[in-house]
Amino acid sequence: MRKLISPHLSIREVRCRCGCKTGGLIDPYTASLFELIREACGGNPLVITSGWRCIKHNKAVGGHPKSFHLLGMALDLRKPNFMSLDEFYIIADEFSGDAGLGKYLGGWLHIDCGNIVGLQKHRRWVK
Repeated sequence: MRKLISPHLSIREVRCRCGCKTGGLIDPYTASLFELIREACGGNPLVITSGWRCIKHNKAVGGHPKSFHLLGMALDLRKPNFMSLDEFYIIADEFSGDAGLGKYLGGWLHIDCGNIVGLQKHRRWVK
């Protein structure tokens, strides 16, 4: 049986990718944001490339030492095959509100809810 965090987000999808099997929980606000973006993409599945990260894996992938991935407050999402990265970003930006949103030219987006723990609202970046 598939254990779900939200209607289309499973614990397995968001566990640390290094094989340590830690994590698996994502902040409810971040999970809700994922669901809104997924629905705006026509309800098609979205591939999560990174959810929860252990400290060791975060360091190995060059993550920020205070990354929201360490707290289960961030997701990285691969752009759907049927749209451009710019189209995907526009959709995510529409629903992200005050959340953090990064566009990575490698073909993915980062969403986080750092705004609810005191970071600047509506943070946006491109790398």
